[in-house]
Amino acid sequence: VCPGATAQFTVAASGSAPLTYQWQKNQVNLSNGGHYSGCTTATLTVSNADGNDAANYRCVVTNAYGNATSNAAALTLKSATAITQHPSNQSVPTGGTANFTVTATGDGTLAYQWQKNQVDLSNGGHYSGCTTATLTVSNCDSSDAANYRCVVTAGCGSATSNEATLTISSIQVIIDDNFDSYANQA
Repeated sequence: VCPGATAQFTVAASGSAPLTYQWQKNQVNLSNGGHYSGCTTATLTVSNADGNDAANYRCVVTNAYGNATSNAAALTLKSATAITQHPSNQSVPTGGTANFTVTATGDGTLAYQWQKNQVDLSNGGHYSGCTTATLTVSNCDSSDAANYRCVVTAGCGSATSNEATLTISSIQVIIDDNFDSYANQA
C-alpha cells in the first residue's frame, strides 16, 4: 500500500465453534490500538500504514480442539511521490532560453505538470516540455518573468516542487561612435 493508506488482511477458517482469532506481526501477538484494529477478528485492519508496519502478518485460529496458523502475508509500502531535486532560479536576457528541471521518485509512472504562477502550462508559444521533467521557456520576454513549479503525480499521490523564479534582463545596447570626427569633417 502507499504510505498513509489502509491495508486489510482476512483469514477464512472452519471448525467447531466458537473460533477465536489472534493476529500476529512477525509472530508477535497484536492488540487493538494505534494503527491496528480487528486483532481478534477474521479481518485485521492496518490504518495509516508507515515503515513500522512493513512486516509479515498471520492469524492463529483456535477452538476447543486446537489451533491453526495461517500463512504469513507481507505488508510492504510503495514509494511515496517525492521531489528529489527542485528547479533552480533562472535569469536570462530578453530573447533568451530558460530551462527548469525537476527530479522526482514515486511508485509507477511519473506524470509531470509545470505551472506558471500556480496555473498549469500547455505546450505552445514560448513553452515546451510542460508535461516532462524539463520545462523550456524560449524567446523569453517580460511576460515570462514569473514563478515556475512542477506538480509530479505517481501511484502514491502528488508532490509539488519549490517555485523557481524566472527573471528577464533587458539587453543594453551601447553605441560607440566618434561624433566629434564627423563634426570636424562637416
